Amino acid sequence: MFAACSRGYRTDVSGPDITVRWAFDGWASLSELRRTVYATALRTDVPADAVDGFVVAVSEVATNALVHGVPPFRVVLSAAAQALQCAVTDGGDGISDEPALTAPLDGSRPDHGMGLWAVHELCDSVTYTRDDDGFTVQVAVEG
Repeated sequence: MFAACSRGYRTDVSGPDITVRWAFDGWASLSELRRTVYATALRTDVPADAVDGFVVAVSEVATNALVHGVPPFRVVLSAAAQALQCAVTDGGDGISDEPALTAPLDGSRPDHGMGLWAVHELCDSVTYTRDDDGFTVQVAVEG
């Protein structure tokens, strides 16, 4: 069953699993996205530190979509008893190369490019796909 929400997302609750589908429209939606991810994650048995990291990772991926992607922006968040998964899709072509998966060794602090490295550090799984709908980054953690 889907429950429509006035804020642009809808929730499907079937048994212990939850799916939230959301078309977010910009920066104003980002904080609400974080709150929704956090509230949904708290309904699972995923450990608190993994939930916190997951919320940060989803926020980073959504921010990247807003900064580097093109509308429309869509989020599909899935929660089960021991797992969280979120796919963020924008209408653009996405990244051209795999992100660097190691921190800078020289101690320098780059002005960009650390977000996807952090996402990989915070999540158990990160995948990138490109199709006719655009570019999707999917992140997941397990409890």
